Amino acid sequence: MFRRPLTRIAELCFRRPLGIILVVLACWLVALLLAFQLKFTTDVRGLLPRDEAGVDNYFKAASLFSGSEALVGVLRSQGAGDAALMQEFIKDFGHKARESRLVDDVDFNANMIAITFFREFFLKYLFLFLDEDDFGKIAGILSRSGMKDGLGQARAALISQAGLMQKEFIMQDPLNLRQFLWKYSPKLMQGLKIDLLDGYYFA
Repeated sequence: MFRRPLTRIAELCFRRPLGIILVVLACWLVALLLAFQLKFTTDVRGLLPRDEAGVDNYFKAASLFSGSEALVGVLRSQGAGDAALMQEFIKDFGHKARESRLVDDVDFNANMIAITFFREFFLKYLFLFLDEDDFGKIAGILSRSGMKDGLGQARAALISQAGLMQKEFIMQDPLNLRQFLWKYSPKLMQGLKIDLLDGYYFA
């Protein structure tokens, strides 16, 4: 029953091995791309809520790690939020930041640990920047909760380091993120200026 098809496949493999290898390689690449796209979609969605109450809860989770324990970019996604994931990220990033003297002592030669963590985490959990509506809601929340004052005090010490890590990530561009960040890439490529409405960083 299977003899003839198997014989035919064996003949093709013997006569045209390069063609068979190319077909198998192409199928493998297609499968890899599909798997990556699925992972990207899964990682990006469902991390931050779009309603004001949900955004407020996110910042309450972030504020649990105050002082010099955390450096975190506020980023965008869709669907329900995951406060536990956010807390884990902020706590872990804060630990790496302290190890690298990223916050307490601004030293461009001593922050490779934080840059490595930045790469590893952002390759695993791809966050995108908040849109203008989200920024408006967050600005109001910051004003009401008094977090804006704390952010202003820490901003001068953090802006150079945050810019350095963003620049490092964007220059490498391992996942070709420019095509996903096309709306924001002009801001990011113009000296990587960080304003209150372009990104929030907590120290």
